[in-house]
Amino acid sequence: MSTVLSVEDLRVTFVSQKPPVQAVRGVSFHLETGECLGIVGESGSGKSVTAWASAGLLGADALREGKIVLEGQDWAELNPEQRRSLRGTRVAMIFQEPSRSFDPIVTLEKTFWETLRVHRPETTREEARTRATALLNEVHIADAESRLGSFPHQFSGGMLQRVMIALALANDPQVLLCDEPTTALDVTIQAQILALLNELRRRRGLSMVFISHDLETVAQVADRILVFYGGLILEEAPTDVLLSRPRQPYTRGLWDSRVKRGSHYSTTPLTLIGGSPPDPQRPEPGCPFAPRCPRSQDRCQTELPPLEGAVGRRHRCWFPLEEP
Repeated sequence: MSTVLSVEDLRVTFVSQKPPVQAVRGVSFHLETGECLGIVGESGSGKSVTAWASAGLLGADALREGKIVLEGQDWAELNPEQRRSLRGTRVAMIFQEPSRSFDPIVTLEKTFWETLRVHRPETTREEARTRATALLNEVHIADAESRLGSFPHQFSGGMLQRVMIALALANDPQVLLCDEPTTALDVTIQAQILALLNELRRRRGLSMVFISHDLETVAQVADRILVFYGGLILEEAPTDVLLSRPRQPYTRGLWDSRVKRGSHYSTTPLTLIGGSPPDPQRPEPGCPFAPRCPRSQDRCQTELPPLEGAVGRRHRCWFPLEEP
């Protein structure tokens, strides 16, 4: 396998606030051809900012340091037109709430036409209609051609997310960044979207980054998982290894605090991670999880542990959990 996306020592700081928000504080990872890489962590851990940086979507208030290489091309070496060309044809993104990604007064037909013309201005309306129908069929929208005249509000949340996926695939990208695409959906529709993404990945040979705060959801699609916290990677491992033999106490806490399917709070009390997430404007000098960690000692409060281990199996902890 070859590497299609490489991120080295990524740091993202939002300078519009005082003090600045240190959203990502030194993240490095790679994505292989055909692989699904999961990124999991609580809100504010840097997951989405990392994805936006990887797609070249950060705003003017974001100070970005580090290196991002997409299929051999470094984002920093590209001009705005070249970056625009890469988005859609090489990398595409699916967002968390599809209802906020569409113009409410524009039909699907026009939306697809505009999307296709970004990279192929010569595309006619009829060609766009044919392509859009094929894409909607691919994501299992019933009566696809007749639905092209519909407006976004005429679709359910699950159907609109399918449309969002079809739009992301319109220009045949190789890398798909999925930023919490199932969070706003109920459990049944969530399962359908996960199954669809797995199907598209196999059929198209896509490389995928799947982001969620829910470790159990990520585990259903990812080959390998990165655990984010406080703008850092705290652990990385193949999915089965991460779930069965975590080394970072935070990873264990995430897994233990999941809501078990079929359980009820009256008979199965929820396991919580005590305390609050770190403040990205005032990051901890040591391990960001130290104030909430049951294994924390003095060293954890003052020294940031390095990310240790071999590629694909790393953890950041002074006192890691023992291997069984």
